[in-house]
This record gives sequence, structure tokens and C-alpha cells, in this order.
Amino acid sequence: MAGGIWCRRWKIYYARLARFASILQRSLTVNLDDAKKRIEAAVTQYGQHAAPAIDLVMAEVRSDMGAHAFNELVEDFDLELLYNIAPMESDHSNS
Repeated sequence: MAGGIWCRRWKIYYARLARFASILQRSLTVNLDDAKKRIEAAVTQYGQHAAPAIDLVMAEVRSDMGAHAFNELVEDFDLELLYNIAPMESDHSNS
């Protein structure tokens, strides 16, 4: 009988741990709106010297959301012209 109580406690503990891990994962994953806000903040704060801060945001976008989202931000903010951040090449080859 005592084993049943411990088993239930462990199940509750693991359920709480899994829920916490899920919340943590969502908070660590960047989304497009957050990325846009962070780029705007970097441009506002650093002006023409914002490239290093923007590079960090773009690395997260590339990792979490892929080339399409990365290229969308490059186009939206004209990052290639202003900060020398080029769009990524497509995953599809034209051969």
C-alpha cells in the first residue's frame, strides 16, 4: 500500500516537471513578432551599430523558424542594405 502512495506522488511530480519543461521550452523559442520587436529595439538603441545585436536575433530566428522566416525579416527591415545581413539561400536547388 505504501508503494502505491509513492507511485502516485512520483506521477504527480513528473507531470508537474513535464508541464514546467513545456512552459520553459515555449519561453525559449523565439517567434516572429518577438524577433521584429527585438530588431526594432536594437535599431532604436544602437542605430547604425545595431548589426551585432540583430545578428543574435537572426541566429535565433534561423535556428527556431528556418530560412523563410529569416529571409522575411531581412526583407522587412532591409537588413542586407543597412547592416550587410544577406538573405539565406533556399533549401531547394535549381539543378
